[in-house]
Amino acid sequence: MSYWRSVVNAILYSVQFEKELDNHVVGRIASSLLTEPLATLTPEEEYQALSDGLAMGAPLPTLVQMPQDPAALREFLGRVVARMDDMRPWPTLPYLRLPKDSVSYFKNAAPIARISARVDDIQARISRGFYWGTEYGIFIPLKMGSGRIIGMFTPFWDDSDDTVLVDATHDPEPDAVIDELLYVTRIDPRTVTRLNAKAFLRPESAD
Repeated sequence: MSYWRSVVNAILYSVQFEKELDNHVVGRIASSLLTEPLATLTPEEEYQALSDGLAMGAPLPTLVQMPQDPAALREFLGRVVARMDDMRPWPTLPYLRLPKDSVSYFKNAAPIARISARVDDIQARISRGFYWGTEYGIFIPLKMGSGRIIGMFTPFWDDSDDTVLVDATHDPEPDAVIDELLYVTRIDPRTVTRLNAKAFLRPESAD
């Protein structure tokens, strides 16, 4: 039940302006939880948080002010859980955002592409948020459906805010890594420049 508050807060935030928490809203929320999971959670963790919280009568968080009373909100959340059950088997996700501390995976990761797009544009196209305000800059680590672990970091080049795509699994075919990312996201291929071995080095590290 450790994720109860964060999952419920996210749900209520997204429905706070709905006139009615009808079956259409229930379906939208259930689908979103399964296809665009919150933060680093998996759909199963979201489902379990809601199921356990409802079963144990956990207090509803009060961060989002809702016009409905607690009983109506619990009934709505129960319908979301039921709709998630109805949607089994759940789709296999093309990627998951990894926790912030997984940045350690990228210590010797190879840069394989340069993405000439703003971070907010990339976030919108992958429906996942970057980590901000870290000693590593702005970045996002992803575990792809293939099992590959990739990351996007900015800044990387001294003269640009472009984002570097790196592969922590050292795939011998970097083009296949890039192709997988482009296939499962809405990143514009025209913004992606594939890097050769010489471009793997930061400018200040080049001979």
